[in-house]
Amino acid sequence: MLVLLDLKSPESIAAWVLTWPERHRVQLRCMWRLCPDFRESIEAGAALAASRTAQEAAQSPPKGMDDEDDR
Repeated sequence: MLVLLDLKSPESIAAWVLTWPERHRVQLRCMWRLCPDFRESIEAGAALAASRTAQEAAQSPPKGMDDEDDR
């Protein structure tokens, strides 16, 4: 999957992070250090990705609480 990354766009950064969260969060920290001009958008993108991850977790049922257990 190819994702174009626009360091000026928090939305673009969040989409990129969510394609492979474990690896891209590490890379995001490196970019934050190496690209001081884009720190605000990098921080906003990381916060947006974290917010989306939390929303997805809140919408999914807890493990062991699906309908099949009620049978």
